[in-house]
Amino acid sequence: MPDSLSPLRTHAAPPGLLDAALLRAASRPPSGRSPRPLLLAAVFLLGVLAGRFVPNGSAPGPAVEPENIVARYEAELAARPVRFIFVAPEAERVAIAGSWNDWQPEAAPMQRGEGGRFYVEIELPSGQYEYQFVVDGHRWTADPATVLARDDGFGRQNSVLTI
Repeated sequence: MPDSLSPLRTHAAPPGLLDAALLRAASRPPSGRSPRPLLLAAVFLLGVLAGRFVPNGSAPGPAVEPENIVARYEAELAARPVRFIFVAPEAERVAIAGSWNDWQPEAAPMQRGEGGRFYVEIELPSGQYEYQFVVDGHRWTADPATVLARDDGFGRQNSVLTI
């Protein structure tokens, strides 16, 4: 009559040898260190290598064809309208100069609206830009509505826009 461990035995080990090794391992006192963390790490790494687990927590998606990657990249870089508003009731004219127009205020004059509000809409692709408003052709000023600013090297601050 075969015992319940017979499917686990290999042909190389005699029947009693496996049972004796299991008894010896079970009778040893614990070493104080648990093999569980190492076992879990090994299982995780095997899962990563097999593609079952992704370290950042997102599931692996379907394969993406190269032309789809290019289309997605071009869509990210596509220009989108950004509306700039600056309030200066005392100003006659306001322009915006920035890293996207080589700091040329005449390239982006702003329109005057109600209450001394000046506005312009500029198409910009994804990226990070620095800019300042130019009031009446000579007074350069950072955007008071932005949080990020960077020293411009001339004693003023450039506003920073990230799209």
